[in-house]
Amino acid sequence: MNNHSQSRLLLNLTIILFALILNWPQPTHAETIPMNAHAEKYGLGWECDKGYFEIKNTCQKIQTPKHGFLTNRSFGEGWDCLRGYKRDNKRCIAIKIPKNAFLDDSGNEWECERGYREQSGKCLKINIPKNAFLSPNTYEKGWECLRGFQAKNNKCIKIKVPENAYLDDGGYKVGWKCQRGFKANQEKCNPVILPANAHLDYSGNDWECDASYVKSLDTCLRP
Repeated sequence: MNNHSQSRLLLNLTIILFALILNWPQPTHAETIPMNAHAEKYGLGWECDKGYFEIKNTCQKIQTPKHGFLTNRSFGEGWDCLRGYKRDNKRCIAIKIPKNAFLDDSGNEWECERGYREQSGKCLKINIPKNAFLSPNTYEKGWECLRGFQAKNNKCIKIKVPENAYLDDGGYKVGWKCQRGFKANQEKCNPVILPANAHLDYSGNDWECDASYVKSLDTCLRP
């Protein structure tokens, strides 16, 4: 086949393809987009109008309860309750705010005022013992002891720091820690006795053998 024949064949195929495209059955607007819907801004699909939600390729009207409003979200039931109300099945009921409480940021729940904590649907006053202060964590006691004190039986007891020790906020049991070179023994800090060929370990409250030595009871020996 010469070049002239190839060009003529290609032209004929192009004409046939163009004719097929022009005569291809196009879906009508009514066939592709249901009632109460519109074409998506981006893409080839469709989405329901505001106030409607999709069910089985149709757009059904959202039934908004009293004290509710349309959310215009594509998930959920399409409505939510006004501030001061909360969901109760298909209704919005008024939130009963107890004494010493207020609506939270969501507007659909409440929380207790500072100095109070929730218990059985009420806001009870937090009793703060001496040498304590209000804590932001109201789920437990609602208060914490000042530095140098420990909570015990709903009181703040002064921590007795022995000689050669210091207050330790991480010491949840005793509240203090021995200085470097000393080791805790009950309520005291005794000096760490270093045997020959040993040094204080990373904690500073015990010892370990130098390199090339191994620990054997209270001594460091050559292996």
